[in-house]
Amino acid sequence: MFYLKVIITAGGTVEPIDEVRCITNRSTGRLGRAIAERLFEDGGEAVEWLYYVHGPSASMPETPRTTALPVDTVGDLGEVLSSLLREQEIGAIVHAMAVSDFRVARTATLGSMASALALAFASGDLAPGEDEGLLSAKIVRLLRSAPILSSGKIASDIEDPVLLLERTPKLIATLREAAPRAIIVGFKLLCGASEEELVAAGLRLLESARCSLVFANDARAAFGSGYAGFLIDPAGRSERLEGKDAIAGRIAAALLGNGRETRT
Repeated sequence: MFYLKVIITAGGTVEPIDEVRCITNRSTGRLGRAIAERLFEDGGEAVEWLYYVHGPSASMPETPRTTALPVDTVGDLGEVLSSLLREQEIGAIVHAMAVSDFRVARTATLGSMASALALAFASGDLAPGEDEGLLSAKIVRLLRSAPILSSGKIASDIEDPVLLLERTPKLIATLREAAPRAIIVGFKLLCGASEEELVAAGLRLLESARCSLVFANDARAAFGSGYAGFLIDPAGRSERLEGKDAIAGRIAAALLGNGRETRT
């Protein structure tokens, strides 16, 4: 019998706007919980330890030999995963967490941004006759440097607040280098996509992040009455799965050995 240390990420991350507000998503973590519980149900003692890395409102599994590791931001998640992969011999990673694609870089108002533009045109720093590409680049730099709102809690009576977002790092792209022998299961969520688009997007993630498997599904199913999607392997094969239990069972089987051929 082999023994497996597993990381499952579940729920959603949270990115602060100010000290009391945040940007998050609708992820519940229920699928991550189902995978965790099915893993122990089917694997028993073969599961040496589970590290359940979860967002603030994620559903929690009732499993033995489990360390729950709460995170808020993408930065928190990156630190926890790096530490685990550095200190533990992880055999499988199920990255089911809905990780924020964006975080707040600056907060301003339409008024402050308009004032900055007006001043730049009046002073000659911006000239309407300039090359379009050059002018666009200057405007972007200017808007990014517009006066920010005060720290703390943004006043509720401020008119037209503006959030400038920046992309967060794609943590799944770092997992294979940190865990070259692990089974890595990635997740790809689209909205309103056709079956062909779902499979194609899953294949792109599988190749770019060097995953062992990718589950691609549509938000309208995930947040609606049930779960449905496609489990995709490196050979390009896609298996349609419906229902949280069926998805959890198939992924657990892959981790426990029935899917050992998916190791990369």
